Amino acid sequence: MNVVVTGNNFDRNPRYLVNGFNLAEQNGIVFRRTDDSAFTGNVVTGVRRHPAAVRFEGGKRLRVQDNSVLDSDGEGIALRDVADSIVTGNLIRDARKDRPGAAPGISEQGCAGNLVQGNLTAK
Repeated sequence: MNVVVTGNNFDRNPRYLVNGFNLAEQNGIVFRRTDDSAFTGNVVTGVRRHPAAVRFEGGKRLRVQDNSVLDSDGEGIALRDVADSIVTGNLIRDARKDRPGAAPGISEQGCAGNLVQGNLTAK
């Protein structure tokens, strides 16, 4: 399956206690088993209680370029079992003084043949 996501603003708006959920959402962006896809020119802000703001699980020939991933828990971008892909020109930062855990960045696990360079991260 291929997907193109470009030019969007994924923002964590202030949460309200509605229907008894009390901040229980598990927000974040996950691509699973996607090939020949692009995630470009997006702004992702304020992802909470998720291992990564943007996560790619399986897939090949992905373009992850020119995104801003800001003030989120966990990694900024996580690649798991991704191959032959490009991750460049992304800004990944967390300016919160009370950030839980280590500063965000880009992580790879089980990946091969990827080009990950030219990203601005806190790591």
